[in-house]
Amino acid sequence: MKLRERVTKTAEIPTASMADIAFLLIIFFMVTTVFANEIGLQIVLPEKGQEVKVKSENIQRVYVEDMGGIRLG
Repeated sequence: MKLRERVTKTAEIPTASMADIAFLLIIFFMVTTVFANEIGLQIVLPEKGQEVKVKSENIQRVYVEDMGGIRLG
């Protein structure tokens, strides 16, 4: 009596549509992401020709060195 050979089946993951799914996810997250707007510092500029006096303790000097370094003074 001859026994049948066992056929081993291997599990395969179909990768044909993986790129499509990846691009759809990228597009989905790009469309649904809310970007926060940075408010930053509000600067009130004087009108044209108007002169504003600034206290000397409110002045900050920025020095740029030859090698590209920055120093505050």
